Amino acid sequence: MVGYLLAFVFLIASANGDTISRIINGSPTTIASHPHQISLQRYTTSSGGYWYHTCGGSIVRSKWVVTAAHCVEGSSASTLQVVLTNGFLSDPNRKSYAVRRVIMHPNYNVGSGAYPHDIALLELTSDADLSGTNKAIELATTGENFDRQTCDISGWGHTVTGTQPNKQIPDQLQETNGVIMTNSECTSSWGTNYAGSVHICINNRNTGTCQGDSGGPMVCFRGSTPVLAGVTSWGVSGCGTTYPSVYARVSTYRSWLDTTMGI
Repeated sequence: MVGYLLAFVFLIASANGDTISRIINGSPTTIASHPHQISLQRYTTSSGGYWYHTCGGSIVRSKWVVTAAHCVEGSSASTLQVVLTNGFLSDPNRKSYAVRRVIMHPNYNVGSGAYPHDIALLELTSDADLSGTNKAIELATTGENFDRQTCDISGWGHTVTGTQPNKQIPDQLQETNGVIMTNSECTSSWGTNYAGSVHICINNRNTGTCQGDSGGPMVCFRGSTPVLAGVTSWGVSGCGTTYPSVYARVSTYRSWLDTTMGI
């Protein structure tokens, strides 16, 4: 039993891009297909100082971005910036926005399971320019269910599998999709680490999210309207395996999100 538990714990790995920052087996895409997608960047003082992509996120209001709590844990607002691009991190016309406040869910990582309540809000110091291709996305409503729907995921995380140190993040935004699994199916894969009240998972066998995709969007549809249904949270070390990727269930946090944003 101990061996099984140790092996199982080894499988679980945050998709955090803190120290290594692709969508596995996905396809290059454009920001027009994912206009809500942002690059969350962190400042480092090494090599003279520079900003680097660390996680994804989603614009939900002109001054508000949703990302994963583990992406910003221990970070001050001054070390983070939100970057809007044309889908390429090297976009010469990219727009960078300073962060005024970092607000993690008050119950982040409290309770049973892996990374419960892994969601955070970033308040920008100024309104993001949403007059062009970049747009805010609607949030899932409380109790909204997306089981069996094919949903989209996107990000700039690693695009190759495994744990080799030479993995690089792509310049161009990547996308893939998968079918939302039921809570019982997700529990069959992850056991007690999966908590259906706060987690949602997607069947994206041999594709999916990886380091650098954390905090990014899982987008489902309400009719023809794209809706932020999940925030990339955790999966299997090595990425791109047969285990489902796990996301923070946005519908659970709609009330907290609205209250925090003053809506």
